[in-house]
Amino acid sequence: MATTYFDLGCYFTATTGSGTIVLGTAVPGYNSLGSSQNGKTFNVVLRDGTAWEHSRGVYNYASGTLTRNLVKSSTGSLLNLSGNAVRVAVGDIAASDFQAMLDRITTLETTVASKVNSSAFNTFLINNTNELVAIVSRLDELETLPVAVGAVGLQLQRASATELTIQTGSIHNHDLSARLTVDTDITLDLAVSSDLVNGSLRATNTWYYVLLGHAAGNIVAGLSTSLGKPASWSDWQIVGAMRTNATGGGQWDMFQQRGDWFFYEGEMFALSTNVNDTSETTARVWAPPLSVQAKMLFRTLTAAKYTWAYIRSESGGTNTVSIHTRQGANEYVEFDIVTNDDGNIFLQCDVASTWDALQLISRGFQCPIGEAGHV
Repeated sequence: MATTYFDLGCYFTATTGSGTIVLGTAVPGYNSLGSSQNGKTFNVVLRDGTAWEHSRGVYNYASGTLTRNLVKSSTGSLLNLSGNAVRVAVGDIAASDFQAMLDRITTLETTVASKVNSSAFNTFLINNTNELVAIVSRLDELETLPVAVGAVGLQLQRASATELTIQTGSIHNHDLSARLTVDTDITLDLAVSSDLVNGSLRATNTWYYVLLGHAAGNIVAGLSTSLGKPASWSDWQIVGAMRTNATGGGQWDMFQQRGDWFFYEGEMFALSTNVNDTSETTARVWAPPLSVQAKMLFRTLTAAKYTWAYIRSESGGTNTVSIHTRQGANEYVEFDIVTNDDGNIFLQCDVASTWDALQLISRGFQCPIGEAGHV
């Protein structure tokens, strides 16, 4: 039977084994076989990974299949197809042009190999290496997406010694089912018990998370020493965190907020000549148990000319920051670190020495604003 001409139909197939090929959907941009090609014979080139096969096959339109009669292959026999995005080219190509057919389907690795349906999008077009090629969607489908993600406004301000103000703005809730919108500034007061949620009480030297949510359909806010949705709220989100000092029954520290970062300008920890040998020093960093930026100025006095100073997240734990110091020299270092559950970090020297000067200054921490869904 004469071989029929067809201009490079290109397909992917999930067929396994060495039998008849069941063709998948034709690759966009290439021809596909139709009813007029039923029962005709074609040259067929297959590519499965690095293996290839040149066969001749009869096309059956009703079943969408091609038979395989081997001409040649990389293995010397019909390929035992893996079914993993095997590529197929169909056409009347002379033996001298076999390489052109093989090259053509090899390039399909950078074109569409499959479609993945999504509830939010019509289709994702994925190539053979699982890279996203394109997203096809319609405007009405975009309306089914979750609410807008991110915070707008909602800056915190210290209104008084015991009051924090949440300024107007909005943010997504914990499960992306709604936006939490503050139309009028909300003030939270440490001295008002109803403003303390999750069993929290007013205390000195204590970190409080600032929470926002809905209760009975209304916007509510509260101060909490733990992260979690208050029992009477239907949803929640984190919008900040702040610490009380040792004054009175606990008053707010002075702070500045820049986006999701909070900064305290001033000395918070100082130690002089009272830690000796290789003892570990606990330093209270101005941050809840979160990632923190710190600036440290210190000097050691020791009989050794050089000393290693270590900064750790956990007492006795793995060294997080190691600094090589010189006797009597002021050392200045900036670093990022994760504090322990009490908001502390730990310092230690490797030889018997004295901290002659130690200050942690101008610290700031990054609050997990908008991350309630991951708590």
